Amino acid sequence: MDNQVFDALGVGAGPFNLSVAALLHPIKTVRNCFLEKQTEFSWHAGMLLPDTTVQNSFLKDLVSFADPTSAFSFLAFLHEHKRLYQYVNAGFQRTARREFNQYLQWAARCLPAVQWGEEVKMVKSHSLGFEVFTETHTYIARNLIVGTGPRPSVPVMARPFLGEQVFHSSDYLFNRQSLSGRRIAVIGGGQSGAEIVLDLLGQSETPSEIVWLSSRPNLAPLDESHFANELFTPAYVEYFWSLEKSKKHQLLAQHTLTSDGISPETLEALYQRLYQLRFVDHGAPCRLMHSRRVENIRPADGAYLLDVRELDTERTEVLGVERIVLATGYRQDAVPAVLENLLDDIEFSDDEPVVHLDFSLGYRGAGKIFLLNAARHSHGVSEPNLSLNSWRAATIVNAIVGYEHYASPHTHSMLELGHFTNRVGVS
Repeated sequence: MDNQVFDALGVGAGPFNLSVAALLHPIKTVRNCFLEKQTEFSWHAGMLLPDTTVQNSFLKDLVSFADPTSAFSFLAFLHEHKRLYQYVNAGFQRTARREFNQYLQWAARCLPAVQWGEEVKMVKSHSLGFEVFTETHTYIARNLIVGTGPRPSVPVMARPFLGEQVFHSSDYLFNRQSLSGRRIAVIGGGQSGAEIVLDLLGQSETPSEIVWLSSRPNLAPLDESHFANELFTPAYVEYFWSLEKSKKHQLLAQHTLTSDGISPETLEALYQRLYQLRFVDHGAPCRLMHSRRVENIRPADGAYLLDVRELDTERTEVLGVERIVLATGYRQDAVPAVLENLLDDIEFSDDEPVVHLDFSLGYRGAGKIFLLNAARHSHGVSEPNLSLNSWRAATIVNAIVGYEHYASPHTHSMLELGHFTNRVGVS
């Protein structure tokens, strides 16, 4: 494959780039490939817990909102595996995360453009666009689609201790067995923290004690009401993109719980389990410590001391634990590291990269660079979410082919969003 010229080359093959690959698949005039360092697809393998579900509708899959007839839809997956009737008859309110992972693995296997075990080491500018290097091959691409994904966010104070005793939630299932009978601290008050605490409380051999620490003022539910979901529509993204930067930052803070709260069913199950343990079974204690900030972690004879500040009163205390699970979320670099050689030609506004409405970077070189899951600052709270995956992918595909292959929704919101003239089109 050395020096072959591709119209579109994807870096990474997570759910977002799989969506682009699936929508490019039927367009035979676009030569494309997607390079993924993993040898097979895996979607948050360390958090594929029993009974956890995807927070979005199954219709918000890789393709359906852009092309309901696509062979890569969730319904097509169910049909091929001869369980469509049973899925419907089961009446699920939400799709199991494990089943959605099976769907994504199936789609990944069916897409011939995805090359597994090919890690992109470096990207350089080229007269045609980009020169892309892996350990074994060199590729030329007219357009890049970068979907390398976020990295686990690990607090600085915890980094010296990472290993079997202190680990990020992304490694939870790989380390769960070592938590039985131990004093455990779970740090982080979002969905992952709640799911881990609930899972630990359901084990046949639970930890001897669980301390769940969160700087949030409460364990707040995800806002998935009807009008909150209007923020996850193409119309709202286009409106948000047109706003001034200061207003965008303000709205992102206000919209936090539309994407970063705890699902109501998880909160209900957690509260009921805690009730059962405390009043009926008299099980292991579980302390829910909200409005607490862990300020330091200190080793102590094979265990750890946590210096904790109560944010409401400013009082401090020290907690002793044997294991620490960091449910501290993920972080995305402003510009993915793979693009470091192109930084001089990437446009910035203050410290943020300029991202156009079609998800392409402001870039002064030849070709276009499209960013996936790295444009929250420009496109809003929905950007890291699966909700608009297929619409974003269709927008990128249209920009690559130079015409509207996939019809733009151009729908109105149920909210009156004000006057704006921006629409995603072909530049």
